[in-house]
Amino acid sequence: MEKVLTLSMGLLTLIFTAILSGCGDDAAVSSSYPEGFDEAALAITGSSSVTTQSINSSVLGRNVQYNIYLPPSYSSSTTKKYPVMFLLHGYGDDHTAWATSGSMKTITDTAISNGSAAEMIIVMPNGFTAFYCNGYTSGMNYETFLSQELVPYIDSNYRTYGTKETRSIAGLSMGGYGTALHLFKHYEQYSSGYAMSGAFTVGGAPSLSSLISGYSAAVRASLPPFTMECGTEDSVVISMNTSFHSTLNQYNVAHEYITRSGSHTWDFWKVCLPKALQFATNNYTIPGDGDDDDDDDDDDVTGNLALGKTATASSTENSSYPASAAVDGSTTTRWSSSFSNNQYIYVDLGSAVSVSKVILKWEAAYGSAYKIQTSSNAYNWTDVANVTNGNGGTDEISFTAVTARYVRMYGITRATSYGFSLYEFEVYGPSSGDDDDDDDNTANLALGKTAGASSTENSNYPASAAVDGSTTTRWSSSFSNNQYIYVDLGSAVSVSKVILKWEAAYGSAYKIQTSSNAYNWTDVANVTNGNGGTDEISFTAVTARYVRMYGITRATSYGFSLYEFEVY
Repeated sequence: MEKVLTLSMGLLTLIFTAILSGCGDDAAVSSSYPEGFDEAALAITGSSSVTTQSINSSVLGRNVQYNIYLPPSYSSSTTKKYPVMFLLHGYGDDHTAWATSGSMKTITDTAISNGSAAEMIIVMPNGFTAFYCNGYTSGMNYETFLSQELVPYIDSNYRTYGTKETRSIAGLSMGGYGTALHLFKHYEQYSSGYAMSGAFTVGGAPSLSSLISGYSAAVRASLPPFTMECGTEDSVVISMNTSFHSTLNQYNVAHEYITRSGSHTWDFWKVCLPKALQFATNNYTIPGDGDDDDDDDDDDVTGNLALGKTATASSTENSSYPASAAVDGSTTTRWSSSFSNNQYIYVDLGSAVSVSKVILKWEAAYGSAYKIQTSSNAYNWTDVANVTNGNGGTDEISFTAVTARYVRMYGITRATSYGFSLYEFEVYGPSSGDDDDDDDNTANLALGKTAGASSTENSNYPASAAVDGSTTTRWSSSFSNNQYIYVDLGSAVSVSKVILKWEAAYGSAYKIQTSSNAYNWTDVANVTNGNGGTDEISFTAVTARYVRMYGITRATSYGFSLYEFEVY
């Protein structure tokens, strides 16, 4: 049974006020930068800016101020787009805290200058004392404001890419809780999250443990990359972090938990921030990165495709053995899992490519039984090799070439009492390129892609079941009208037809909609006489990345339920 620490609102206020009185203003904050910063490089990045702006929120019924960091090249270009990070402050501070107390501009300028972080927009909204959720502060639905109002507003008013793959979230203390809440509840919006000294279990705020435990195993396995960092002398939240770490392990949610000497102070968080920037950068998928087809296949089919890519694991023994160490090209570093069976590591190759071989360079703690699996979305996995007699050392596993973006080693049985430990996890393709001509409009573009929904009846009927190619599984919404399901096709493509294979609970009235960003939707078809079965809806071809079925009226007392949602 997980031990949950709960603080009353009154006690929380006293604790945070006491802490912030010592670290929440400029006079109490050390002016030193984290060790290793190149202050001389700041002259190169002097064109970045931090300004205070505001949004008139209809959700909150007030103007909400936010600080926004625009990177060095923003003012010199009128067309370039950028990834975006939402950076959340702590209890008792406001939107100015990161800039005035956290040296955010200096730290970010330096990270961009030395190449550890991409140029990005950073949005620092005033979170008041709302814990970035609905109802903690009476009458303030801050979660709704952030997820449904502020995120689309930033995408509409600044040059962002406007996609999940280029959006991250991070924060400290109260903002650490907000980071976990929004990353895990609104996982369709963010590619990663980094929580610093997170106040994860607070009376009056929704339980993160309940959120995680309510998901199906498939959803938990697909949650975005998450890192949490806390000081070992942080008497305010170290127990909360340890408890939440245990909860994530209990439910097999991949994450990294970093502890080091430090307390609940800006000096600690100023060292966290460059790590958060680098973590976000490593998990962004920026359009055009790695997509240069002029290279033919010379850097894809003969080299190690996993080298330097983003790796994720079900667990780590500790922060010294992260998943990234298995794809860094070095046999002096390694990934090591927790000391249990059924652990995995996977690598995101950045785009779908042809793969036909995996090389595993084991440390002494090897797997005696494991599978090699591939996926197009990191949710639905297909076995391509099954090893039952592993003996350590270097394993070279060849298999029939398949097209995949993600490749996973799923460790079933350990050979020792330790975990699964790899010096290197290498992936290779065949010696000849793939013919792209078969990616035409005769194929179901939605098959195996990422799907999101407004609701599910329960964890047995996830959105992913409508794009898995099977008519024995299905998505089912809550029992109400105005529910939707959408699919992310991965990139903008031409679409002109949707096929809906309904279960008995069908929609009598619904729309087919398309979008480039999953926020602004355009109607392409309007059905008012739906009768169930299989509906084939053709429309004038449009270019879109996201396609949605928006159910207006149910035909039964149940929800909207689809065996398959196909796009052509």
